[in-house]
Amino acid sequence: MQCATEHKAKVETGVQIAERQLLAPLRDQRFFSVAEINQALRPLLDELNAQGFQKLEGSRNSWFASQEKATLLPLPAAAFELATWSKATVNIDYHVSVDNHFYSVPHPLIHQELEARSTANTVELFHHGKRVAAHVRSYLPGKFTTLAWISTERN
Repeated sequence: MQCATEHKAKVETGVQIAERQLLAPLRDQRFFSVAEINQALRPLLDELNAQGFQKLEGSRNSWFASQEKATLLPLPAAAFELATWSKATVNIDYHVSVDNHFYSVPHPLIHQELEARSTANTVELFHHGKRVAAHVRSYLPGKFTTLAWISTERN
């Protein structure tokens, strides 16, 4: 097993290679988008990955093809979606305020604190880690989004 200082040295060497072979050749250029930077980096990266190792057989490309490619897992079916989390207390009208819009939750949760997970398109509400409501996100301040709840209580 390698100790942390051996890993540190390898990582520092990798950073040094990237600085010298990828960043230094571009230091006098100006870029106005990530796409432009990627376009300029592509040929440099291809060249770096094709270079032979100094102390090992092969190159980064051949090492990837023979050692690492087979262990890759497929990408998730759904793309990553950025979410923000916040806390919200259920009002007497069984709604919580998330970004100044009001979303309904089951009425037994009145006065309880919930966690709200907000994405660009949804607001999900959790009580003790269990999802209790999910809404299409609205950006209308001061308005209400209310779901018709089916009671699970027996009379």
